[in-house]
Amino acid sequence: MGGSAPRGGCQLPVETTGFVDRRDEQAAGRELLAEARLVTFTGPGGVGKTRLAAHVAARVERAFPDGVRYVALAGLRDPALVPLAAADALGLHDHSERPPLDTLVERLRDRRLLLVVDNQQIADRLVIARRTAEGHVERILGKLGFSNRSQIAAWVTARR
Repeated sequence: MGGSAPRGGCQLPVETTGFVDRRDEQAAGRELLAEARLVTFTGPGGVGKTRLAAHVAARVERAFPDGVRYVALAGLRDPALVPLAAADALGLHDHSERPPLDTLVERLRDRRLLLVVDNQQIADRLVIARRTAEGHVERILGKLGFSNRSQIAAWVTARR
């Protein structure tokens, strides 16, 4: 993963058809990105999570001076390859004996970069402790003023 650090620029999938509405979801995505380091779009396959994430990322590109990059994990079978896929998307190549994740973290630690990581089974691929993910979700929900699931359900119901 040597070479120069990531530079600005937006490298996202190209939209081949128009993006219709979803203004509320777009606004929520932009707001969450302004507040949190980890934002996850979830839902059943085929509902447009990837397109929504790419669309939101393209709209907030200016907030990330080191760029916006897309990491596709669809073909990966081994979770150990996730850091290598991210490094490849960033144009970072390392030929040292260091673990790829350590090198990737070191290279990105001080960067203001947005990574859009895409895969329907992303939770199965990423090496992140459930407790860490739950902590992120808890902090995000707290910032949004929610303390339990019933509050979230009431908010969603009220918005329909």
